[in-house]
Amino acid sequence: MTWGTATRTLGIFATLAIVVACARPNADGWWDEGTHAVDGYWVTEEQPCEPATDKGCTAAIETATAILQAEESAAQVTGAVTAGYPMRNGDNPNEMTFTIGGLMQPVFVILDLADGTRRTIGLHCGPGMSEDGSTLTGVTACQPAEFEVWRVTGS
Repeated sequence: MTWGTATRTLGIFATLAIVVACARPNADGWWDEGTHAVDGYWVTEEQPCEPATDKGCTAAIETATAILQAEESAAQVTGAVTAGYPMRNGDNPNEMTFTIGGLMQPVFVILDLADGTRRTIGLHCGPGMSEDGSTLTGVTACQPAEFEVWRVTGS
């Protein structure tokens, strides 16, 4: 083996070691890219409501704001976004622990408050329903939900 070949081989192994060392989950084992903690919950990408692609975002933010106002009437909301939730948890980045389906989907709403803090409200959102149980086209309904699986424990 020549000096150049040995150097290249060593360089490849060093690069692989760095990649493996950097590919680690957060403290609770979530591997999803962009996962970060906000107000005690693990969330992924934060997205503002866009009128052209709303898809229930406004309904979620209005519901979350009403929930916060009921709990903390003095809180002043200065901004709001929806956030995704991580799905890959475990010992390696290819492990999936659960799947979610159905009409009601989990949604996190992050409310920015005037005092500089942020509140994360978990909701189940889906199509609005009429009294006879049929879905209402273009109407989104949201209810509060406690998402313990995404709570930061630091384990």
